[in-house]
Amino acid sequence: MVDHPDLRVDQSRQVSRNTWQDVYYIAANTNYATAIQSIIDNRLPGLTYNFQSTPMKTPKIVLGTQLGNDPWQDAQDMATAIGFQLYFDAAGCARCARCRTRRPGRACGRSPTRRTRRSRSWTGR
Repeated sequence: MVDHPDLRVDQSRQVSRNTWQDVYYIAANTNYATAIQSIIDNRLPGLTYNFQSTPMKTPKIVLGTQLGNDPWQDAQDMATAIGFQLYFDAAGCARCARCRTRRPGRACGRSPTRRTRRSRSWTGR
């Protein structure tokens, strides 16, 4: 990220827009944090990272099997699968850390919005 506040660039968008042009392989038994970092670094090299450690290992993963797939979404999906949240902080550092209030496989944060029968209004409860 550029230091001047008016010139900040959204790195997640850059990773996302640098879609897969070739198949990208992640070997079985690769640490998830290492695998996620390798995806991001492959699409946008030279970033800084602050990832929480995890003992979880990947199965063999093949990404980019369809031309134009979104590598940022692939990295997000991998983080969600192990109960982590992946994002760039205000300084442009890629961060990946365990969500405090969720289980693996579900997105961090509030529960999905749904409509209640009684009030017929939208709620996050």
